[in-house]
Amino acid sequence: MLPLKTRLQTLRERDFSIPADLNRVSLLNEMLENIGSPDSELRDDLIYTCLYEWIAYKPLFSVEELQETWPLLLDPRHLFFHIGEEGTDTVFTRSFSVLALALIIYRHREEAFLSKQNLQRILDALCRFIYEERDLRGYVPGPGWAHAMAHSADALDELAQCAELDESDLLQILAAILAGMSRPQAPFVQREDERMATAFVSLVERNRVPFEEISAHLAETVEVLREKPFDPRNFSAWNFRNFLRALYFRLSRAGRVDNTAEIRKLEDALNAPRS
Repeated sequence: MLPLKTRLQTLRERDFSIPADLNRVSLLNEMLENIGSPDSELRDDLIYTCLYEWIAYKPLFSVEELQETWPLLLDPRHLFFHIGEEGTDTVFTRSFSVLALALIIYRHREEAFLSKQNLQRILDALCRFIYEERDLRGYVPGPGWAHAMAHSADALDELAQCAELDESDLLQILAAILAGMSRPQAPFVQREDERMATAFVSLVERNRVPFEEISAHLAETVEVLREKPFDPRNFSAWNFRNFLRALYFRLSRAGRVDNTAEIRKLEDALNAPRS
């Protein structure tokens, strides 16, 4: 059998059409086994692009097949593969498992095949991933995009738009967004804040959680960050400040001008000199 990369290149050249005699489940499982390949063409340009085409854009995988797939993405060989490691290639498996979950949730929003319990299970796993992931690199020279926090934002955005999730679930998503955007390990400089702002606006536009309550959680995070002693190696305040700035413009463009005044107050508070 030809290598997976060669076979996927051929399918891409054929406009991603899958021959009738090809075992789709076997191919899907093989792609999941290689979803964290350090070869950026195989991982990003081929496996992820094929998953996008066959799950979201041209839904060739059935909902029954996806029902068998999403639990695999939550297991220790995917979302939690060597969780806690920093600076190793294992981040690509974790991060691209998140992207695959985002595609499945998107498909669910089109066809509603996941139960509320299953959506909550995915949400719980994703929140755990955001809290435990320590490799926050964006673009890695050579292997390409890791972008764990940006990919998490994409999955949270899809979850926030699921009608099955209620106020308590949305507050859990909010907590994950705030935790992700106040991580101290590294500065977010590759649009992680913009991607999380997209998830935040999707949450706000559900209109299930009063903005006053959302603002209170934002203010609590700002207060915690202001109380931290200055440490040039801690990028929490830097990251959260940029997130607030992204929110300001994103909410404004969404026509929620009344909400931007509160965001500006919070940004001012975080940006004020320490006494």
